[in-house]
Amino acid sequence: MRRSYEIDHNNRFYRTSSFDPSRSLFLELTCTDRNKVIKIEEPIVFSSKNTIHDIKYELMQILHRESIHPEQVVPTEIQYFGSSGIINSSHENMTLDELHVKSGSTLCFKQLTVSSYTKLLQVTVSFVSIGRNIVLKLDESSTTIDALLRTVINAFDLNSIERQRIQLCSYRDDVLNTSSNLGKKLSELGIRNYSIIFLYISKPSSTITNDDDIYVYTKSNTISGVDLLLASPTDAIGELEARIKSKYQWMVSVAFRDTDYNTIDASDRNRTLSELGIKSSQSIYADIEEVLPTKQTDKSQPSSSSTTMNSNMVDVRCQLPGIQPITIKALVTDTVAELAANIGALRENQTMAQFLLWSGSITIDDKQPDKRLADFGIKPGSTIVASVIEIPPTNNFIKTSKIDKTYTTTNTSDLNVKPKGLNNLGNTCYMNSALQCLMHVPALTEYFMDKLSQAHATDEHFDNYNPFHEFGEVTEAFAKLVWNLQKPDRKSYSYYDYSFRPTDFKETIGRLEPRFATFDQQDAQEFLTFLLNSIHQEIKQKSNHAQNTIITKLFFCEIQSSTTCCRCQHVSTRVESYSILPLPLNSKERMFQVNFIRLNGQEEYDIVPMSIDHRIEHLVYAFFERRRDTIRFSYVTVMAKNATEAAIDFGTSLSKLSEPVLAVIEQVNYNGRIAPFQYENKLTSLKLDECLQEFVSLETPDDSWFCDQNECKKDSKVSKQLQILTFPPVLIIQLKRFSHEHGLHRKLNTLVDYPIDGFNLGRLLKSSEEAVYDLIAVCNHIGSIYGGHYTAYARKGPKQETWYILDDHYVSTVYYKEDLISKNAYLLVYLKRPKQT
Repeated sequence: MRRSYEIDHNNRFYRTSSFDPSRSLFLELTCTDRNKVIKIEEPIVFSSKNTIHDIKYELMQILHRESIHPEQVVPTEIQYFGSSGIINSSHENMTLDELHVKSGSTLCFKQLTVSSYTKLLQVTVSFVSIGRNIVLKLDESSTTIDALLRTVINAFDLNSIERQRIQLCSYRDDVLNTSSNLGKKLSELGIRNYSIIFLYISKPSSTITNDDDIYVYTKSNTISGVDLLLASPTDAIGELEARIKSKYQWMVSVAFRDTDYNTIDASDRNRTLSELGIKSSQSIYADIEEVLPTKQTDKSQPSSSSTTMNSNMVDVRCQLPGIQPITIKALVTDTVAELAANIGALRENQTMAQFLLWSGSITIDDKQPDKRLADFGIKPGSTIVASVIEIPPTNNFIKTSKIDKTYTTTNTSDLNVKPKGLNNLGNTCYMNSALQCLMHVPALTEYFMDKLSQAHATDEHFDNYNPFHEFGEVTEAFAKLVWNLQKPDRKSYSYYDYSFRPTDFKETIGRLEPRFATFDQQDAQEFLTFLLNSIHQEIKQKSNHAQNTIITKLFFCEIQSSTTCCRCQHVSTRVESYSILPLPLNSKERMFQVNFIRLNGQEEYDIVPMSIDHRIEHLVYAFFERRRDTIRFSYVTVMAKNATEAAIDFGTSLSKLSEPVLAVIEQVNYNGRIAPFQYENKLTSLKLDECLQEFVSLETPDDSWFCDQNECKKDSKVSKQLQILTFPPVLIIQLKRFSHEHGLHRKLNTLVDYPIDGFNLGRLLKSSEEAVYDLIAVCNHIGSIYGGHYTAYARKGPKQETWYILDDHYVSTVYYKEDLISKNAYLLVYLKRPKQT
């Protein structure tokens, strides 16, 4: 059946079915048939997610070529305002996004004769763990393994899974998509017609191995692609559901299925997966329904249309002290604890509160937090009234907790309590991650909690009294935050205390530092430096300008900088204090700007990452490889900078370039070069110990320096060296990932391997002092220099094996220790071991 089309006011075709509006592209189409070019008169709108294969079928229907075998029509070229790129049948399964096709481009196709069209292979890909197969038809002569891998990822929606964990295997269990095979054609690897390729998702290689893990494939109705979670047979189905809900912010329901599409009964949340008949190494599905929540601040009831968004949905009318009623959504399958947590997130005041919940004549008992709303008789479409009553603070409650000046955050009773999350107030993940790192420095939290707990253990002050009020605004706000995250009574109402909204703290910081007042993305290191320095200055001023504050005692190290004049050998030294040690990542990878000048004078450029160990030919080939236009590699010449210098030999090392800029000029004549030998352009990795050694190594800058000594008084070459004089009890290391060299702004994704326990730094000190450190927290930045997200890893003490991931309000146990070391690590927090006696 032929698809229908509609015309808008500008006479552009719109497809009335299978249209994804994620990003619209206006494209012109042409088809060459026996030297006759047929051009569609008006542009057609496609989605950026459409493949070349989709567009070919649309073209055939528009031209009424349904009788022609589809494989007789092949793509040949993409044209864009005078520039062009060659494509072929191997690109048919790629999307417009993947090919970087811009709106206004022309896609060219060619109809082949019956004797000349490409021979296709029929290959079956079997996703073993979920029991699903797909059949692909691939070009035998041109399809490579990496093209097949991209096709498989799109077909099974695996874009959210790390590529190194996706394995394509032959029937002999040989892994096909190894790095050395990616450029090879299917025929080179013995893949023939009707071959079967097996698809596996491997576990992360971990120091904690568990062959009994269950694969949980999650799929949301609002997000393209599947994700993979690992669960243990001993996990309760309720625990698994809570993990999924913390990952999908707007989840309203989840249904579990086995590989035979049978529903898994999740009504008893305490039953383990093994008790439900799910065996080790088995796979299950989690179908997630997400609905964007609605919020109403007037006294009227929500419209009836909102209650039909989900068959299990109810309205919850929240009556909070001092503000208008707010209506939120909930599910009859939600537990009382989950509902109370959602209501609690609306409260500005995070003091203790009582929740009164009812619907008509039904009273919901908040003393039964594990029961679902449906267990109390709540039906879909009902309205629940939630009345929140603040509980006045009393000294008796604090006294019964037996808190005195010996309180510490590392008491045995506190180690098993999961840390409290911090709500994101709007791009405040940078602040939350940095604060969580500090909250896991025992000596710092003990300093504040000692004074706070002593004050609250007497009859002289109420619960909201803050003895740090007299120190300064930042110190007071930080102390209040420490108390709300660490106060010992929170276990008594832990069901309603999952996270805290640091509203007052952010307002205080923003009032004193305007850049932190907005809701723009900021740098976690800059925020942490500001916070530590502000607390230090306020305490110093309160203590009659005593230099040795709790901040200097814990965090500050001293570094001596020595500058030696190469002419008179005079040495000048300077000692500076640092609260955060900045380590450059001097990997061999650089970002090169390649300016491509076409025959018609049109220019375009790209930024290509590459190791300086490679040659000019590798950089140029990589530039065209990114454009899938490697044929042009044989028709160019190369010059430095902007084509104002002499031509450069293709064999020149990239390290010889004075600036990371290259001009590639198209020429008519063949340059005699073919593709360079296969090379690996992988990101290099470093060890933290190497970065520290580089930090203190001798360097000779290119710039001259004026020596002011009487016997010299001249510009001279100098040598510089840093020497670490003291290491602090808490060492914070910044891995300088954000680079701004030669006008190019980028984030370095270099993997730095750093030790978790027993990091000996004594050899770097000028003295023979012992300095052994254990990692206590990591601040991660996920994304690019233009935007991203911050999270933190932390543990409650250097001797604790349990690590937590703190992702704003979401807090969970880290299941794999190898996750602690990644290319996202930005700030490392180490605790110094006590001296051996």
